[in-house]
Amino acid sequence: MKRFAILGVLIVLGLSPGSSVRAQGGAPALTDSVGPVSFLVPPGWTRTVYPDGNVYASPMFNNGERCQITVFPMRHAPGGDLLQAALGTFRTMFQAEPLMGYPQPESTLWRGTSPLGWDYTVVRKSIRGQVGEYGSLVSVILLIAQVDSELGVVAATSKDPQVSMCLGDVARSAWPGFFYGLRYTQAHSAAPESAWRQRLAGVWTSATGTVALRYAFTPAGRYADAGATQHWAPYSSSEVMVTTDAYFGNGRYALQGNQIVLTPDSSGGVTGGFFRLEHESRDRGRTWADRLCLLLEGIGDVCYQRDR
Repeated sequence: MKRFAILGVLIVLGLSPGSSVRAQGGAPALTDSVGPVSFLVPPGWTRTVYPDGNVYASPMFNNGERCQITVFPMRHAPGGDLLQAALGTFRTMFQAEPLMGYPQPESTLWRGTSPLGWDYTVVRKSIRGQVGEYGSLVSVILLIAQVDSELGVVAATSKDPQVSMCLGDVARSAWPGFFYGLRYTQAHSAAPESAWRQRLAGVWTSATGTVALRYAFTPAGRYADAGATQHWAPYSSSEVMVTTDAYFGNGRYALQGNQIVLTPDSSGGVTGGFFRLEHESRDRGRTWADRLCLLLEGIGDVCYQRDR
């Protein structure tokens, strides 16, 4: 079946943040659809239509990586747990076990509800090799969305996230932009803003070795943010100078569907983008943690863990 041929090609969409999503290079993204599913495709991509799905292929990246995304027609939901449906679809489609651990790379699981009215589960795993074999591993992202009694299926592949230029952890990932552009015409109307403010309320933190970011949201539509960046520079042959830049801000926020607008109290200007609230598991579904991801103009997609 043609849907299984997607393992031979590597997938990604190159989308940028903002309420008007644009492809890499600043060109407007193109809208396409498969039945009741609509989504954004960057210009220059080729489309191949099969009976069991549309395949969108990018030009070749300079690391030899060709990207692709496949959107399948809606199918009947068999019932039961959506996570189990996603795991079963992964096994059938890619002939691989998504919950297999070392020496294979571990999987990451996400599940949540889109503010646009549909539940989803995402399985991400690198297959076709072992940990460290970055050049030969194929990274898979499988999205299963439930809309009433039907399932929407999207499959994306790339090189391993450690080296991928399109769905990577080191280079920028285009998956968030594609995700936020998904629309299912039969989905229920978006939940009221007040309900999402309640879910968003709390303190969220993201930290790496050199950057720390923090947001606090209230149900009343107020937010506070803080950030710090650490820089290391040689001071002498035996000393290193460490400097830390910090900022703090307060303002109000507004939600509409899956979009968020941050308006600071100062004259710093308005920042628009997208948000998603979901649960993440990195131990094969045994434990789950709350996660907030913000795709903001000029920043890209940053995900935060709930502090309280």
